[in-house]
Amino acid sequence: MTERGPEAQQLARLLVEAEERKLGDPVQGAALAREALALAEALGDTRAQALALTMVGASAIYLADYPAALAALERAQTLADPQFPELLGNNANALSVAYFRLGHYPQGMEHALRGLERAQVHGDRVLEAKVLSNMALMAWELQDHEEALALHQRVAGVLAALDAAGEGGGMPALQGAINDLNIAIDHYHLGQLDRAHSLGQAALPTLRALGLRQPEAVALTYLTLTLLDLGRPDDAWPLCEEALALHRAGQEKDFEAYTLMARARLHRHAGAPQAARRDLDTALGLAQRAGLQGREGEVHAALAEWYELERDFEAALHHHKRYLTLERALHAQTLDRKVKVLAVQAKVSLLQREAELERRRSAELEQLNAELRQAERHARTLATHDPLTGLPNRALFLEQVDHALARAQPLALLFLDLDGFKAVNDALGHAAGDELLREVARRLRAGVRDSDLLARLSGDEFVVMLRHLDEAGAVQVGERLLGALQGAARLGGQLVEVGASCGCALYPAQAQDREALLHAADQAMYEAKRAGKNQLRVYAGPPG
Repeated sequence: MTERGPEAQQLARLLVEAEERKLGDPVQGAALAREALALAEALGDTRAQALALTMVGASAIYLADYPAALAALERAQTLADPQFPELLGNNANALSVAYFRLGHYPQGMEHALRGLERAQVHGDRVLEAKVLSNMALMAWELQDHEEALALHQRVAGVLAALDAAGEGGGMPALQGAINDLNIAIDHYHLGQLDRAHSLGQAALPTLRALGLRQPEAVALTYLTLTLLDLGRPDDAWPLCEEALALHRAGQEKDFEAYTLMARARLHRHAGAPQAARRDLDTALGLAQRAGLQGREGEVHAALAEWYELERDFEAALHHHKRYLTLERALHAQTLDRKVKVLAVQAKVSLLQREAELERRRSAELEQLNAELRQAERHARTLATHDPLTGLPNRALFLEQVDHALARAQPLALLFLDLDGFKAVNDALGHAAGDELLREVARRLRAGVRDSDLLARLSGDEFVVMLRHLDEAGAVQVGERLLGALQGAARLGGQLVEVGASCGCALYPAQAQDREALLHAADQAMYEAKRAGKNQLRVYAGPPG
């Protein structure tokens, strides 16, 4: 173990714990991530720094500190790109959320689509589920709840595939519980209250069992609102109080304000208007301090209604005007965001189409190149090989002999001429003769070494160049080849006996150049034929 081994182990442990805690307990998750960051900086571990900064940013998102999240995530991106591309997908996903929450929707959509592309290219279904969830979050912000529901249902499909494949560790269960809650919220905003209530009730025990405190608090808030809208305020009270306690513990100001608005409605039902106004005043302060204009507008609308019921029309008018001012600004902002998001989506769609066209063009060019290379190989083969037997032809054989002679390599040359081939051609036809030549080539090929060169010289003549063999070795190979040709060949249903005469010549013992070597082997072959065929003769020199 190295000197820094224990610190490296501690860093790995901190990163794992920060990842596990960032959702259920973002305050603790942020603290662990910052501790990991400090240790990674001390160790000079750039990858761990980028990973820790991404977790710091993610925890800040859950704490609604979006400027801090953006700062951390942009630092992480700078460290990870291009050294650690495997970290960029999750970083792009978290950046998309931070930009969404800060109202920078085009940048948010660009990062979301970038994260989704990385997820799909690398087959990272865990990341794909996260990005789709955050794109649904943006649809919520743009008040497009039908699109949000469609995206959450896509998430459910991805998570089901992960679970079926046994991938993602505990992520499918964890993200699945959150996604079930999100689908319940979608149904609430679409006015489908019974469905929203049943789904929310079903998700709550799982969220609790997994220790997901922030999603649990959100579930309790929406169950409170759903029960209020269903006319069941008594059932809503305990859920509302529990939700408030969790939101305050998690420092989630947006949902704390939202839950206070729900409790104000409960106070009105209970006949406690002053308690209701205090909750609304507290919610207004929270929204204003956190810069949550949308939530602030909703509280002003609720306060306008409260003062109107109390017949304080001047105060009601004041809050109603504030609500209208914020509502008009938010409406214009939402419309502007939708236009910009659509522009980004159109741009991305165009780029994707262009990329697909380029991919197709590249594929077509690659196919053409492959066909060209195949044609070149075929042309080279035709130029250097016999089309009938597939053996090297005369040109290639002579070229290889010249190369061997240039290196002054000792070699032997076997010259084989088939016995009785013309009779077979005349009796059975050229097709049978061609088949016989292919059979001969097959038998000869099986009898030589990889280092030897077997070629069809012309007609029924075959030659073999044997490297690094003396006369005895060459004779042994020649006799083996003659033996291989002895068996009958079946041609068109007839058995045909085939044989050959073989001549052998050696370089440099019997010839000093290519022509002399070929002539010597040829003369030895004719000597074998004169001796009765199906025999081998070694060149004995010119007639004396």
